[in-house]
Amino acid sequence: MTVKKINEWVEKLGLVPHPEGGYNRQTYISDTDVDVSGKAKKLYTSIYFLLTGINFIKDNYRYKSES
Repeated sequence: MTVKKINEWVEKLGLVPHPEGGYNRQTYISDTDVDVSGKAKKLYTSIYFLLTGINFIKDNYRYKSES
């Protein structure tokens, strides 16, 4: 993807730079909390993300269910 195309998507979706690379924006946060090991966490959230380089793609970005 070209830098121009990246910038177009960033602007169109209102993305912000992620500290580890790429861009993201949280689009929804659930009103419902659940207890996870004694901590209140939101039931779910939704995000947009745009990966812009191979260095950003790591195993720790493969989220596992907390159920």
